Amino acid sequence: MEQYLMRVEAVNLYHVLDDTRQLSVRRGGGMLLRQAILDIKDIPGLKKNCDSWKDISNGASTGLFQFLSDRPEQCRQTVIDFLHSKKYAFFSFVVDFIPWQKDEPKAPDFMTVHEMVIAQNRFRQFQQPTIVCPKINVDTSIQPCAWDNIRPAQKMKMAGAEPQEVRRGKEASVAWVSESVNVRHCYGREQKKDFIRQETDRKCNYNYTRDLLKLSHSPDFPKCSDKVAVLYFDGNSFGSIQQQCNTPKALSRFDNTIKEKRKFFLKQLVDKAAGDSDFYTSNRNQDRDTARAVRLEILLWGGDELMLVVPAWKGMEVLQLFYTMSKDWSFTDDKGKRHPLTHAGGLVFCHHKTPISRVQSLAREITDYIKENHSRSKNLYNYLVLESIDFPTEPYDTFIKKLYGSQIARIWQPSKPLYGDWPARQELFRRLSDEQSLSRRQVYKLAMAAAESMDSFDTQHERFCEIVDTPEQVRREVCRLFPFTENEQRSLPWLHFSELWDYFAPMRKDEVKG
Repeated sequence: MEQYLMRVEAVNLYHVLDDTRQLSVRRGGGMLLRQAILDIKDIPGLKKNCDSWKDISNGASTGLFQFLSDRPEQCRQTVIDFLHSKKYAFFSFVVDFIPWQKDEPKAPDFMTVHEMVIAQNRFRQFQQPTIVCPKINVDTSIQPCAWDNIRPAQKMKMAGAEPQEVRRGKEASVAWVSESVNVRHCYGREQKKDFIRQETDRKCNYNYTRDLLKLSHSPDFPKCSDKVAVLYFDGNSFGSIQQQCNTPKALSRFDNTIKEKRKFFLKQLVDKAAGDSDFYTSNRNQDRDTARAVRLEILLWGGDELMLVVPAWKGMEVLQLFYTMSKDWSFTDDKGKRHPLTHAGGLVFCHHKTPISRVQSLAREITDYIKENHSRSKNLYNYLVLESIDFPTEPYDTFIKKLYGSQIARIWQPSKPLYGDWPARQELFRRLSDEQSLSRRQVYKLAMAAAESMDSFDTQHERFCEIVDTPEQVRREVCRLFPFTENEQRSLPWLHFSELWDYFAPMRKDEVKG
């Protein structure tokens, strides 16, 4: 038997991950892709054509495998047939293999063969359709899918799809959806709780909110109610580290390292949420499915990326938790070289009705901008506060200039995480923002002056110092919360203080003075 490397990748993901605003459908699409890769090793009949099957690495939509076989094409066809059937039939996959006789004197090394099979995947992607076409519809009475408005809605007699409930406010109606959307929707609803329980190895049977309204609505936080925080983290140069893994064992060890660290973070997050009443829906909610439900949504989990949605009043806290936990993450390769595992992060605060697809894209744009323009050796993040359901249509850097002006855009920098005691940082922010010591109007004037010019900021800062009892102490404490590195950036802490006034350390309604 000869030895082979096989690579499987889901491609053209836009058509199955970003084709509808319905949350369970989006969640189900991502989870199905991840599960498809995990299920390959258990395909019935696969072992008839191959031997010594090994999973080298697998991510959110990609898997690399090693096996022995005299009939590699049959192995490939078995995998293809599996991916073209049942719940995975609506996704586009590329499957390729490359022979690798590693013990032969002139055999290419593992990294070379890995690059070759990736090239095969790319070539195959260009050769096949970018979408999986639905079954031909000859019934003119069938309307487009109610949720993606593209595929034909399928009736039970045709494809087994079922009508789904569509809610608009308190009213509910039934609408027919396409089979693709229906499969993803059902899987997304069923697997949300199971996924978190399996990933964290926790037996606790927590409930989780099923839509963004329930996740975000709370009379206890009136300034943040009905608003969400979308968090996206992307590993810095993880691909480069992978390329330096020159054996299957090294690549597998890197893959497992990332998975274990992600699991550890999720365990800590779930445990924290379970012990924090502010992370739960109110007991006043008597609905069986959402009474005492944890306010957490996972939109992406796998590879070097993850995307979460939490209530707006928990956004900064979860972001700081992730960076505090991942501060010392690293991977040591076979040569003993230590690679820090850092992340760029994007955080968007917005109304729960803001199109989730655009918010996800915006969080990615923030992160990509950091990676392209700043150091990849550090943990850095940036944020945006969208105060209405409108969302930017221009590129991120253009939007920053439009939002804050050219002066701020010129010195705009990503923020460094605040490693340390988060409750103490929140308490400091609350003390500073107390109306008796530092009013929101004073901070807003400083931020507006900073957007005009540094001269305007300096003038406004002089006025600020005249009316504040301990201006130098206040300035130092604000800079502790929002540190800057260069003198010309001295106005940025005040801009951050103004922008995050409602989000950095939100207080419950019963804690607000007066």
